[in-house]
Amino acid sequence: MIRQGRLFFLVVGFAVMSWLCWKWFLSPEAHISNTLSAIVDAAESSDTGQLLSHFSEEYVNQRLVGSQSVGDFIRNRLSMVDRLDISLEDLKVDVVSDLATTQFDIVVFALKEGERYLMVGTPFQPVQVKALFIKVGSEWKLYDAVEFSARAPQG
Repeated sequence: MIRQGRLFFLVVGFAVMSWLCWKWFLSPEAHISNTLSAIVDAAESSDTGQLLSHFSEEYVNQRLVGSQSVGDFIRNRLSMVDRLDISLEDLKVDVVSDLATTQFDIVVFALKEGERYLMVGTPFQPVQVKALFIKVGSEWKLYDAVEFSARAPQG
């Protein structure tokens, strides 16, 4: 009888651990969260190549006002600062097949010659971003940032 009880707890424990591994490391939501973390890390270290590797080709080559592509715009802007400090919070991910809609709050500071400049949002009023990711092979790539809006002040 004791062996059956141990076996039951072993099976339940294995099932719980499998679910946690799926949720935290293997699920599409976990992969997208990891991709966003890699985007933030690359932007903070001004590694343009690594940053753009997480964007879909369609997004990098999309034209902004004038003739500058998103990729060229990002390269230009990152070259103007020493470093970025990015806070990304309240991530929500909704995955349907090979398309994911994300929503998160972001605050961005730029550091230049020892000075710190607020670039996007404020700590008390972050900017809410809705972005689309598409699955390209086995990776999730940023496809488009579809909405930017200031959140109501927290307090």
